[in-house]
Amino acid sequence: MVPLLRCWTERRQSASNCTGVTIMAKWTDWPARVWAVAVILLMTVVALFPGAASGQSPHGIDTVFLIVMENHDWSSIKGSDSAPYLNSLLSRPDVAYASNYHNVPTVTSLHPSEGNYLWLEGGTNVYPDRTFTADSSPSASNSTSSPQHLVTLLQAQGIAWTSYEEDISGDNCPIGNSGNYTPRHNGILFFQDVVGNPPSSHSRLCQQHVRPYGELADDLTADKVHGYVVLIPNLCHDMHSNSCAGSSNVVKQGDDWLAANLPTILASKVYQGGTALVAVTWDEGGHANNPIGMILLSPRTKGNGYTNSTEYSHASWVKTVEQIFGLSPLVGHAADASTADLGDFFTTGGPPAAATASDAQPIASTPT
Repeated sequence: MVPLLRCWTERRQSASNCTGVTIMAKWTDWPARVWAVAVILLMTVVALFPGAASGQSPHGIDTVFLIVMENHDWSSIKGSDSAPYLNSLLSRPDVAYASNYHNVPTVTSLHPSEGNYLWLEGGTNVYPDRTFTADSSPSASNSTSSPQHLVTLLQAQGIAWTSYEEDISGDNCPIGNSGNYTPRHNGILFFQDVVGNPPSSHSRLCQQHVRPYGELADDLTADKVHGYVVLIPNLCHDMHSNSCAGSSNVVKQGDDWLAANLPTILASKVYQGGTALVAVTWDEGGHANNPIGMILLSPRTKGNGYTNSTEYSHASWVKTVEQIFGLSPLVGHAADASTADLGDFFTTGGPPAAATASDAQPIASTPT
């Protein structure tokens, strides 16, 4: 291979004539020499570190689950008698957690829910054609044509993604409220390249990827769950205020749901294989911009309840997901130099540095 490389770089003959050429011959084309050395180094890296060539991050994660709960500060979860299951997770050998994780950077605040779910998908709530600051269903006037968000970047790379949601039928694209289901709790549904322009319940792409939560267990058993997976409980189970049974203690409602559902994921082949990450967070806090926390479950974390005091936000999540899957450009505020990724929580220092960054977006918020 080296003689062929030398022959190509000196541009003297075609590859079909490149025989018997030795690497010791004198190279006179300096730009070509530089290029050849770079290629040789790349070949060496590929040979020594095959994971780098396949786009895998150093800590070997290839499947990411995100579970989003509602409207609670970390101080109302950690140590709470109403959240025994969540607190039991914090000392597991495969758990680390970000205790200073916020919905948006602390220079601002953002309420109500919808804009925060946009941050979890695209690192911002501000787009050239729409700024999301209210709680409304997807529509022609409440959606964006921007392709700068996670699932479209994943799709472009051929990486699987699925959003499992409670209380949807699976027979359409769920862009309208129904019972205890609301689309404002899934930022993916506000992007027209997923739901159509205008957003339509007939969007086939949306229907293929946004599935009823009840399908998750069978898909896990069949080992069909890979790539990026977003899990959205209904209003009875996500710690949101509601009128369901047990609503006098919504934290316990959500903790009970996690206790009933998370073990299925943790016992699955994809998680037991050691290459999955499960993250649990909240869309926003109860007031202002207090920490909401993020729990990270993976054999690749530092484990045993490791935490730090670094400030993170939903843009940190987006940045980390992009790094894990090798996506570019960095979208929204994930592109900001001030946005820390979550690499410190992993045993090998976290995901690789991401490639190209998109233009940073301003933050728009509504009063708390």
